[in-house]
Amino acid sequence: MKQAAIGAALLLAGAVWFTAGPLSFSQGGQQSALAEAEPVHVQSDISLFSQNTQHEVPLKSAAAPSIQTSVPESNSVLHTHIQRWKEALSSQKGFEAWSRAQWTSAPLGPGTHGWVVILTAGGSEVGYMIIQAAQDGSYQLAEYGTGDHPLFSTGTLYRSLVQHELIDTSMTYHTWLSLAAHDLTRLYTDGLHAVWEIDNPPAGLPILIDAVTGEIRTFNEYTPAVNHKLSGAALSSVPESVSMLPAFDPYSSLNWLQNDSLPVRSIRDLQLFLNAEPVTFVSESFGGRLTVPLPVRGTAIWTGGTAYVALGQEGTRYLAFEDTLSLGRFFH
Repeated sequence: MKQAAIGAALLLAGAVWFTAGPLSFSQGGQQSALAEAEPVHVQSDISLFSQNTQHEVPLKSAAAPSIQTSVPESNSVLHTHIQRWKEALSSQKGFEAWSRAQWTSAPLGPGTHGWVVILTAGGSEVGYMIIQAAQDGSYQLAEYGTGDHPLFSTGTLYRSLVQHELIDTSMTYHTWLSLAAHDLTRLYTDGLHAVWEIDNPPAGLPILIDAVTGEIRTFNEYTPAVNHKLSGAALSSVPESVSMLPAFDPYSSLNWLQNDSLPVRSIRDLQLFLNAEPVTFVSESFGGRLTVPLPVRGTAIWTGGTAYVALGQEGTRYLAFEDTLSLGRFFH
């Protein structure tokens, strides 16, 4: 650990640090409303693994303040991709806030050659993109989504850590992020295998926290697949045909536990089933240790033929259709 980080940790009475790569670059200088509204309170008894905290955590969205760094020349192509897809999506219904949004990016786990981009507008997080390097040296849009609890939201992570008494509520979000921003581990293989890995020295094993919901996983070990290639739209692609349906709760009817899966082999097959009645996508991820039913909200077809499935989970997430075929099954 760097000497400066050690000094900061000592000032917070033995705070435990998280591990991972640094944020790669950011665009814009907007800070979160939460960061501006909350004063920094540093107390001598703060511990990142407090055992006695009983305070309720505010549920308002905590958007990460931008980290001012320049865009390296080697990332100029990535920068171009981010701007192009941001502009293309901002014209779509449900993405209006993207037109005025600032963004920050962070690398995803070792060996994945991917980045998460978090978009912020008006002090709140409004969406995200997952970008992965393609075999030809370009980049592709593996997934994207809207909502104030995006994938790999540091606001969601902070609330989870406080609610599970892993950090003390005396440490504000802004204080915690200023210390931890460069030491967070994001593990990502695909949209259904995405977690934060948090060091937990008292237990001797890391804690895995869901990158969308903030739920702590009951298992401790997960290694993302190296060089796992996902589908996704290319730089020249834009949304061409989008069809959305009302949201529903997959737990209001448990037919997906009893019915046979639907024979979905193409995006057209899925669209026909969606026209008939609601469809639930069910994934048994992490080697079958986690079953996740998600409502299918619709489809999005981009120029060039890339198709996405819109899934309801803390907002709306758009996963490449070709990837969903290997990640789970569809049910009426």
